[in-house]
Amino acid sequence: MLVTRQFSVKDDDVLLLVGTMKGAFLFRSNRSRARWEMGGPHFPGTVAYSLAYADRAGRHRLWAGTWRQPSKGPRLVSKKKGRP
Repeated sequence: MLVTRQFSVKDDDVLLLVGTMKGAFLFRSNRSRARWEMGGPHFPGTVAYSLAYADRAGRHRLWAGTWRQPSKGPRLVSKKKGRP
């Protein structure tokens, strides 16, 4: 079973969103950017072409522009969790 690694994002953190052929991955660091922590895969097995992260009113949502099946075309999917 695939386990998605998650972490907490703080106000001053740097968040890097990476879309791949195997899903979406998030990398978090503090302002010094000396050490990075990886989270993911989110949307495992899905090609993630574009990503957006929304953190409003204490809610966290990850959006991904995906393409899973050529016959269905592109999709916009989201993941709503307490943490990314």
